[in-house]
Amino acid sequence: MYTIIQLSDIHLMEASRNGLTYQDCAKKISRAILDCSSRNSILIFAICGDLTSKGEAEGYNRARRFFECLKKETGEKKYFLSVPGNHDITITNQEHDAFSVYNRFIFSLGQKIILSETAAINSVNLEGQSFLLVNSAYHRDHKRGKVNCEALLNYLSENSLDNFIVILHHHLIPFELDKGSSVINSLEILQALSDRSVVAILHGHTHSESLLFYGRTPYPIIGVGSLFFPPDPNFNNTFNLVEIDNRSVKKIIKFRYLSDGVNRMGERGIFSPTEINL
Repeated sequence: MYTIIQLSDIHLMEASRNGLTYQDCAKKISRAILDCSSRNSILIFAICGDLTSKGEAEGYNRARRFFECLKKETGEKKYFLSVPGNHDITITNQEHDAFSVYNRFIFSLGQKIILSETAAINSVNLEGQSFLLVNSAYHRDHKRGKVNCEALLNYLSENSLDNFIVILHHHLIPFELDKGSSVINSLEILQALSDRSVVAILHGHTHSESLLFYGRTPYPIIGVGSLFFPPDPNFNNTFNLVEIDNRSVKKIIKFRYLSDGVNRMGERGIFSPTEINL
């Protein structure tokens, strides 16, 4: 069994903007995970992009401190996977690749494969579960997502992936809150994946929850809200817990941060769980 913690749109700026310090947030996330995850489950953090804002290099130093605390609080055995978002693009005279700063950061998390402009598709197998990592910002456009479908098809034909989970930043299907920033060639992507054994697609970017089932054997496309970005009225900071067993999604729990919530130990400020109906 695998427990995937889906995080996205962390947007680590000069200071926390949701009332939580990075250290407190990591502790509260860890407590919520340990309370709700199954025993002996393999813990995998799936980070769906936008670690910082506007490619700010200093944002990665803040992200490093946050994830170091998260690593400490969640125990010894876990994995971190990450894909870049549009806010992880860094273009300076010193950086030859727009994702150099981002890739140096994910190496520090323990992910030893890169996602760049030219290497926009990659995969990793963790304890028997395959993940397809997709850079939907590879084209360096901050305003909309795109996937290199030629590279995707070539990668799928050259690599044997079975029952895999796709992770990318941008959403595939536009919806009410969209401002034209979804993946512009999503039909090609879904067609490329149509004959493959996809377990789920995880994405961020929308700063809101979304769930759609797609495919001949329906699998969920799961969106998650922002972890640190200032919430809009009635929008909470969130993360998801996705439980995978026997090659399918068995459970999705959405955690919303409630600053006035109280846990069983009387501590104020909690990530409150709500199980999503599958």
